[in-house]
Amino acid sequence: MDEFNRYYGEKNSNSRYSELLIGLNKIFYEKNINQAIFCAKTFLSKHVYQNIVSYKSINYNFQTIAAILIAFNVPLNQAEALFHAAGFYLNDSLSHCIVRFSIKNNLSLYDADDLLYTKTGTHFYKSKRQDNND
Repeated sequence: MDEFNRYYGEKNSNSRYSELLIGLNKIFYEKNINQAIFCAKTFLSKHVYQNIVSYKSINYNFQTIAAILIAFNVPLNQAEALFHAAGFYLNDSLSHCIVRFSIKNNLSLYDADDLLYTKTGTHFYKSKRQDNND
């Protein structure tokens, strides 16, 4: 039973994330995004970037994917497809509405994060930006 669960989990994880990773790498290539640009625009670590460009199938959380898609102004239809590839769907919750609004209106990640923090008290990332005076 454990062997099947491990096999099934690895099989689903790899196929589920392959479309996401291909899509993100395509965006990185088309927009000429390197590690320094990625980290500066998303507030995420170089490890996240390295995992994506090496096609490492790990569980990327909703906020990480949202930060990437907002930071690089990915069109809403493409963003929704990438969320879907990661197993997420934009619903009518407040945080999802903020993400959808931010993508649709091409907000910077700074502005989107300020909106998210004002409305929910949470950020797109674990540590606050250095310029945040909260």
